Amino acid sequence: MSAADGDEVACPCGQVFDVPRSLRGGIANCPQCRQAVKIGGGHDPLFYALVGAGVLAVLIATAIAGWAGGFTAAAITFVVGAGILGLMAVLS
Repeated sequence: MSAADGDEVACPCGQVFDVPRSLRGGIANCPQCRQAVKIGGGHDPLFYALVGAGVLAVLIATAIAGWAGGFTAAAITFVVGAGILGLMAVLS
């Protein structure tokens, strides 16, 4: 695997190995000593705070739309808001 395909990780035993980008923020086993090594590069805590604020905003907007416009308005508001949050999570 080339550096363009993944990330380089250093184990405390001294072994340096490549891991796929999909493992960022997770763990991988060292191919030499089999020790679990934490892989950096996960989401910033601010990301989770913004997603949480987005979920809260969608729930509040859904409640307001339900009160003001009935079930259909609430359902549309919820679907659009959840879609935007889902897209944000997928693209990050």
